[in-house]
Amino acid sequence: MVPEIEGPAHLNSLGYKPGWEKLIGCFKGKMQGSGAPPYAPIDPTNELTFEILENVFKDIGENFKSHHWHLGGDEVNQGCWNQIPGF
Repeated sequence: MVPEIEGPAHLNSLGYKPGWEKLIGCFKGKMQGSGAPPYAPIDPTNELTFEILENVFKDIGENFKSHHWHLGGDEVNQGCWNQIPGF
């Protein structure tokens, strides 16, 4: 079994955890299909992004025997990233 952790897009749902909305480059408080940008990407300029990813990857390593992971990388909304100051 190869785990798939879709990213850096498809992570709109992270924006619903209080305080985590700053992780999404252009989170508008709505999910895809209801006005949110499709495939809203994580904000690579936010240090918290990397803390969370480190924990996710650690959990994957501890819970899956596969040495291969699928990390996505397609379908990133470039318009969202272009709205992030400093990116």
